[in-house]
Amino acid sequence: MSQMLPPSVETERLAALLALEVLDSEPEAEFDALVQAAALACDAPVARLALVDARRAWFKAGVGCSEVKSLPRELTCCDSAIQGTDLFEVPDAALDARFSASPLVRGRAGQPGLRFYAGMPLRLREGQAVGTLCVLDHVPRRLTASQAGVLRQLAQAAALALQGRRAELEAQRMARELAAREAWLRTLSESSPLGIFATDAEGECTYTNPRWQAIYGLSHAQSLGRGWPATLHPDDAGRVLAEWQRCAALRSEFDQQFRLRRPDRSERHVHSRARPVLGPQQQVLGFVGTVEDVSEQVQMQARLRASEERLSVAADSGQIGIWEWDLGSGEMHWDSWMYRLYGLIPPAPGLGARSPASAYELWSRQVHPQDLAASHQAMLQAIDSGQPFLTEFRVVWPDGSTHHLRASGRVIRDEQGRALRLVGSNWDLTEMRRLAAELAEQLAAELAEQHELLRVTLRSIGDAVITTDARGQVRWLNPAAERMSGWPAVSAAGRPLEQVFHVVHETSGETLENPVARCLATGRPAGLASQALLLTPDGRRLGVEDSAAPIRNERGELLGAVLVFHDVTEQRRLAGEMSFRASHDPLTGLFNRSEFESRLRGLLERMAAEGVPEDVTEDQAQSTPARHALLYIDLDQFKAVNDACGHAVGDVLLQQVARLLAGVVRGHDTLARLGGDEFALLLEHCPPAQAERVARQICERMEAFQFSHDGRRFPIGASIGLLPLDRRWHHLELALQAADGACYAAKQAGRNRVQVWQDSPAHRATRSAEQQWQARIARALREGRFVLHGQRIEALAGPNQQAEAGKAGETGVGQAWRRSLRGQRTALAPGALRAEVLLRMREEAPTGSGQAEAAATAAAAPGLVLPAAFLPAAARFQMAAQIDRWVLAEVVQCLQARLPRQVGLLSLNLSEQAIGDRAFHRWALDLLRAAGPEVCAQLCFEISEHTALAGLADAALFLEQVRALGASAALDEFGAGASSFGYLKSLPLDYLKIAGQFVRDLAEDPLDEAAVRAFVDVAQVVGLRTVAGCVDSEAAQARLGRLGVDFSQGFLLHRPVALEQLLPPGAGG
Repeated sequence: MSQMLPPSVETERLAALLALEVLDSEPEAEFDALVQAAALACDAPVARLALVDARRAWFKAGVGCSEVKSLPRELTCCDSAIQGTDLFEVPDAALDARFSASPLVRGRAGQPGLRFYAGMPLRLREGQAVGTLCVLDHVPRRLTASQAGVLRQLAQAAALALQGRRAELEAQRMARELAAREAWLRTLSESSPLGIFATDAEGECTYTNPRWQAIYGLSHAQSLGRGWPATLHPDDAGRVLAEWQRCAALRSEFDQQFRLRRPDRSERHVHSRARPVLGPQQQVLGFVGTVEDVSEQVQMQARLRASEERLSVAADSGQIGIWEWDLGSGEMHWDSWMYRLYGLIPPAPGLGARSPASAYELWSRQVHPQDLAASHQAMLQAIDSGQPFLTEFRVVWPDGSTHHLRASGRVIRDEQGRALRLVGSNWDLTEMRRLAAELAEQLAAELAEQHELLRVTLRSIGDAVITTDARGQVRWLNPAAERMSGWPAVSAAGRPLEQVFHVVHETSGETLENPVARCLATGRPAGLASQALLLTPDGRRLGVEDSAAPIRNERGELLGAVLVFHDVTEQRRLAGEMSFRASHDPLTGLFNRSEFESRLRGLLERMAAEGVPEDVTEDQAQSTPARHALLYIDLDQFKAVNDACGHAVGDVLLQQVARLLAGVVRGHDTLARLGGDEFALLLEHCPPAQAERVARQICERMEAFQFSHDGRRFPIGASIGLLPLDRRWHHLELALQAADGACYAAKQAGRNRVQVWQDSPAHRATRSAEQQWQARIARALREGRFVLHGQRIEALAGPNQQAEAGKAGETGVGQAWRRSLRGQRTALAPGALRAEVLLRMREEAPTGSGQAEAAATAAAAPGLVLPAAFLPAAARFQMAAQIDRWVLAEVVQCLQARLPRQVGLLSLNLSEQAIGDRAFHRWALDLLRAAGPEVCAQLCFEISEHTALAGLADAALFLEQVRALGASAALDEFGAGASSFGYLKSLPLDYLKIAGQFVRDLAEDPLDEAAVRAFVDVAQVVGLRTVAGCVDSEAAQARLGRLGVDFSQGFLLHRPVALEQLLPPGAGG
């Protein structure tokens, strides 16, 4: 048994052994090789590399007796060997009292014991003997000097190998710590709301985190190297780069706010901070820093410049502190901003990131006592659950002030899911909390004010308001609700709403569902059905409209409902009147055109929807007997009454006719006034024969009807077009056009009669011809194929001219003065031209024209069509006014081209459509004003007697306006209608043109001569010049001169020629 080492030496030795971390480790080739070398060198069958701990000798490597891995310390010679400094040798252990009793020495049955031992201590550099390299043999012996030397060298090599192994383990541990640190930094960088970067000494980026790349708008590859200076705003680049170079030279912290212009051309404001990384000789190795996108802060600063101090505090409090809590060691690491957020001074750089005073202790001391437990529990819960850590708490600064912070973090775990660290950030909410408190206080004040305003408003508004609880019982009524319902608020409170607000249907009288009940049942707004009546206790019946909405608290719980309603009794009455006016003619009370067309369209659609059986052809469908009929009614001689007696009397006539028509039709028939003196009747379920009887009955009653006014009687008739409605009629416009065409045919056939629409070949040919004329007229206007001709008007020398002066005395001073004024207007220079402008149409390519057109073409110059062929169609299709516009514009242009030369006087005929079209009036007057008085003085506008009678008021207005501009006016075809001379007083005229029917047979027919004499006398009385047309004989010409006619016109005197041939050349000709 060997003696033990002193305790202090033994403790130090064992500590050194444990530090090697080699005990119970796996075999290693290096140590196996050393043991094998010792056995060979010493020619020993057994060799061991033994490490001696407090209780045993553990064999790291061995040769021989491989089944023995360790032995108790006291049974080995190694314990004695480690106490010496050199080779320890036992020649024969059986003779050595220290070891002779050992079982290893005595051996076992059949196995010899180990008699020889030689061991060299394994001493580390610090001198501790941690074990031995030893050789053993079954026979007594001694090592030779060379064997002893080799064993010493091998022991030294083994000691060095053990120390090298420890160094390698230390390097591996440091590598693991470095990797963990890098993982922490990577996690921190990726979770940081700031952009993080690192540069070398030259300022080239060697690292950027994703947030930095997002802020700069660069990819990872673009962010490395010198990519970042290119993103600096041109106005800031110089300042930023100069400051960077200054900080690099002075080894100082870089802190700048500047603008970026990113590759996508967007601009951002950023705040960048960077600190230099210094080497051993204090040289700058590079910079590490952060960048924060402060664009929103800059924009806020721009909007709130008046609060500069508050913005400064907000900017500082927006900084983020980063912290890490090592869950293994319990250490908490803070960056500098963490200290600032807690009102502490950050430790100076170089003192170590971890303060001697634990950061966790600092945190615990600074957190408000009332928040500490909850904050600590939130962190522990994040560790246990794996959910992100997010909480708010208060901190108390050393100066006693309290600040609100928000903390967030995440748990870093190892591969087995064990929590290693908690990494997170803090930022200051103090200013935001203060602003929120101020806002809450302001909102509370505003809410109180609005509550009072709402209370006053509800009591003063005209709408009625009732509130109920969740059971539908009344809680409150405003004064308007009290008045309308007839219930005082005190009496109504607590009653079911149905008692206070009892509504029924306006027509049926049925009780309507209460909207509040539906609102409370569904939780959604509800309204009353239309035509609701509120029945009050005092017997009133009020038309009401309302809506109900749920009342909820902040948790969404239903508290009740509010019902808002108002009195619409008067509105409904007005709406009914407006609806009636929208569908009825205000003068006659019949349906108006819009309503009639709507009903006719509906009938046609229903007929089309009925469809045609598959076995019935289209022709068979059209031949199916019609079940409905359309009557188009136009009054005869209405305009005569209207113009002779005035519009008011004409309105009375229309009212009487409407009553007469209503007395003929059935109650469900649709009778309408389309406009003017036009009516329409839709007879549903009325066969054509029955419809024709109704139409003839109307004609009979109209024929028997005599309209009387001021002692005068006017016969009134009705021309009716009847259209049987069958399935061929799909379009409203075509049906109305066909009925109108039948009515037009009735007028042409003699008036006050019924014309049934016919679909015979002859009628189709007539309609087709009319439609062809419509297209041809449109093409002529579009292609410029109308031409102007002219026929001279010659002066007659007769008694009228010879006795002009004497007639002034005979007719009185008034007539003489009127004649004098008109004489100034109608007087022309000697040799001046008087002519009537006539219209012709250039012929198109041959199309197989009808007889009328052929005759009209033959009577005109070759290739020209006379107006008698196309003007009726122009009037029929409302194109006459367009033609009049073209004629007037052409004539004015001709006269303007010859200014300042005066042509004379050109007469133009205007159609009934032009005279009745106020838009034509405005256009013509604008044209004449633009042309000037010299052109106007050369124009004379002619209207026929029929046109004047059709629209006397419009004719008088237009003629008065053109005469005011210097033009003349003439009444054409006077006497053709056998009308009264009285209307001449209403028309501002200069000429009276006698109808040709009185001139052709003037020399042979005494009645014609008497009529012409009467016309001349009337013209002289009213101061008009007379013109006789259709003069085709010398005898008629002579007789006109003797009767006092002023001018004559006809083929005897001049055949029409192109207008350009009559007019003198233009100013450039």
